[in-house]
This record gives sequence, C-alpha cells and structure tokens, in this order.
Amino acid sequence: MHLGFICTSEGWGGLELNVLRLADWLVEKGVKITFFTLKNSSLTNALLETNHKVVLIQKPRKYFDLVSAKKLATLVNKITDLETLFIFTNPDIDFVVFCKMISKKKLHLVYQQQMQIGVNKKDPVHTWRYNKLDAWIAPLKVIADDTLSKTNLKKEKIHVVPLCVDAAALTAGVEDKLMARNKLNLNRNRRTIGILGRIDPHKGQDTVIKAAYLLNQQLDFEVDVLIMGKPTIHDQQSQDYYEFVKKEVKDLGIQDNVHFRPYQEDPSTFFSAIDAFIMASKSETFGMVTIEAMMSGVPVIGTNSGGTVELLNFGEYGMLFSPEKHDELAKKIQELFSNSDHMDSISALAKKKALSKYSHDYECDKIIALVNSL
Repeated sequence: MHLGFICTSEGWGGLELNVLRLADWLVEKGVKITFFTLKNSSLTNALLETNHKVVLIQKPRKYFDLVSAKKLATLVNKITDLETLFIFTNPDIDFVVFCKMISKKKLHLVYQQQMQIGVNKKDPVHTWRYNKLDAWIAPLKVIADDTLSKTNLKKEKIHVVPLCVDAAALTAGVEDKLMARNKLNLNRNRRTIGILGRIDPHKGQDTVIKAAYLLNQQLDFEVDVLIMGKPTIHDQQSQDYYEFVKKEVKDLGIQDNVHFRPYQEDPSTFFSAIDAFIMASKSETFGMVTIEAMMSGVPVIGTNSGGTVELLNFGEYGMLFSPEKHDELAKKIQELFSNSDHMDSISALAKKKALSKYSHDYECDKIIALVNSL
C-alpha cells in the first residue's frame, strides 16, 4: 500500500503532529508514504529529520487552482503505485479534487477531518467538491453528525476513526512529579494546572489566566499555571495574542503563578509536572492533548463544546465548564482539588478508557481497512 499525504499547512501544532505521527505508525505496518508539502514549512522541516519521502509543491489558491492541480497530477502520475491521496486541511480539498480529475490514473481521495465544519456548507460548490472525495474520516461520532448536518456529504462516505496516541511511547517518558517540576523550573509544592498547545485566541489561555487570578487573589486558593506552547509561525493574530496573554499576566500581578514554557516534542514531562489539565478551547474538534492527559492519569477539566464533551463522556471522565467562563472554571478547579478522592477516581477511570479506546494500532488498522475497501 502506497499513500500520498498532502498537507500545505505552514503552521506547527496538533494537526501537523498528528499527520507526522500517523505516517510513522503506518510505515511501521508496512505502508509506504509520500508527503507533498511546502518548501520551508514546519512540517517539511520536521520531515527532513525522518526517512519519509518528501515532494515539494507550491501553496495552492483556496479555490479553482487548476495550475496547482495539474502540477500535482504530474507528480502523482510519476509514482506508479500511488493510488490514494490523504488530505488533512479543508483548503487543500479543492485543488486535490481537480488533481483527481486531471490525473491519468484512477485516484482515491480520503479526507481526515481534524477541524469542525463551522458554518453550513450546503451550497452547490461545496456539495460537488465534498462528494468527489471517496471517504471522509471524522474523529468522533459527534463530529461526524455535525458534518452531515452542515453539508450534503453522502452518509456512506463518512467513517468514524479516532485520532489516537502511542500509549507506550507516552508512558515511557513518565517522570516523578518533583523531577519533572525541577526540569521545568516550577514550584515543587504548589497546586499546578497546565494547558498545552498552540498559543492562540481559540485555545483559551487567557481564560485559564483569569481563573488563576480569581483563585489566587479573590478565593484565597493558591494555584500555579503552566502554559506550554508557542504561537503559530506567520500568524500575526496568534503572535499578538501571545503578547496579550503575557501582558495580562503582568497587569494582573500574577507573574509568580504563571509559567510560560516552550513547546516540547515529548509531552510526558509536562503531564508529569501538573496536577490537572485544562482544555480551554472554545470548541476543540478532537483534542489529542486531552487523550494524552487521560492516558497519563491526569484529571481533565474541559470546555463543554466540540469533541471534548464526547471524549470526557459528558463529564464521566472529567469535569466540564462553559467556554470563556473563567469564573466557572475557577470553581471547577477549586472543586477538583478540594476532593482528592474524586480527582483520583475520575482520572483512573479516564486512563483506563483512553488506553482501551485510543490506541494508535486501532487507528492504523481502521485506516488500512478503509483504503483496501475503496
């Protein structure tokens, strides 16, 4: 089996990491992967450190870029055993669909959805484009249902396959909490909550900061915050937001309680260092870091929106709060730490479920079976 992975994203975050990890796992199962990526993108630079084959392409226009489609078709036609292309970002669907139409060979197109649809896309153009795909993979049932309600995608084209984690690799790096905190230069004795991922307005770092301020200054409940991540490269809004949250910490006078640390490829030290994980995104399609927290045995407090609700099984595997409601989040944090037995029981249950349901072997086997069925 030979798959083409097409990703023209210039950022470096959960999506790009998921794509790279999936490729690594599939290769271990004997699948050949050829990447089609942009020159000097973060994903391409990461791929240069691997043995994956990389073919460089130009950034396509969002709509009706027949020139880019023709160039891609020419490249694909030269790879004789390549018959299936995987797409990972919605903007790439358009030119890859035209590539399929132009190509001299019969191509199968599979879209792995990692972001929610958002607004309705039932117009004729989107309907035509989406139904040119051979398969659409949604990571959760709630996301599949949302996609079907907002598009005219044929129901038989959609498949639910979760984004998964290599549990063995994640747990292999687990450290003693004091050791992890020393490594990250954190206070050994304070309650510490953490948020991990791209620093972006959508991710809600400011909500966590405001909750920490409320807890420390008004509720007399001292808690530290570990913010690990970085803003998106070439994204001015993300860069501006990063400066905003740093200024907010200073303006609120909680510099001693909020700790910014750069992104690390291995998240195990982060999860070893914290007492609770916060998924504060306004609406996260899936949330790989939520799964990683669950597998690490760290209790999760997440927003009651997007795929987080299903991941936490409507509150059975973690606590839920309303997006951007920092006062509600503060109460949940206080409640969690005030009942250690409850915190231990839900994190143990969440870990058991995550290990059984989100194994990377399961994701790979489902994808291979899907490709074979096309």
